[in-house]
Amino acid sequence: MKSHKFDDKKRSEEFFPLYIASQKRIFSYILMMVPNVNDAEEILQEVSSLLWQKFDDYKPGTHFAAWGVKIAHNKIYEYSRSKRKYHLLFEGEFLEICADKAEKSSQLFDSRLKVLNECVQKLSDKDRELLKYRYENGLTIKKIAEEVGRTAHGLYKVMTRIHKNLSQCVRRTIAQQQ
Repeated sequence: MKSHKFDDKKRSEEFFPLYIASQKRIFSYILMMVPNVNDAEEILQEVSSLLWQKFDDYKPGTHFAAWGVKIAHNKIYEYSRSKRKYHLLFEGEFLEICADKAEKSSQLFDSRLKVLNECVQKLSDKDRELLKYRYENGLTIKKIAEEVGRTAHGLYKVMTRIHKNLSQCVRRTIAQQQ
């Protein structure tokens, strides 16, 4: 029996943010097991399709990337048997250990990303705007300096201070959580 049922709009609204946030981790896992990038990309396409088809079975609130890795794990074996293009780099118990480590690493990454986002919110509006220029818009320091009317040298110093403050905030917050 399915755990929940989505209408098409709600299904898309729920699925795609989870998938987009997890796609790189799932693909990294596939690449770890499959040496050929083209084969890995084909497997990712099949896994993506399966994730969509089986999304009604996904339990909201659980770790989507871990669920995706488990589906990828099964798809890798199935693909290997059907194509016979390559041999898996690892098999058996070692593969299970890798899958477990990948899931735990993914959860650690998510918790650190959450802490980083909390720390970014503690910055001043000006500092957040500089980070947005740099990381969301992909501008160079020189271009940002032109945009905000500062020297590139001065902006490098500001960005160094911002990075240092974020790093300290993340370390302090993680230490408090343990």
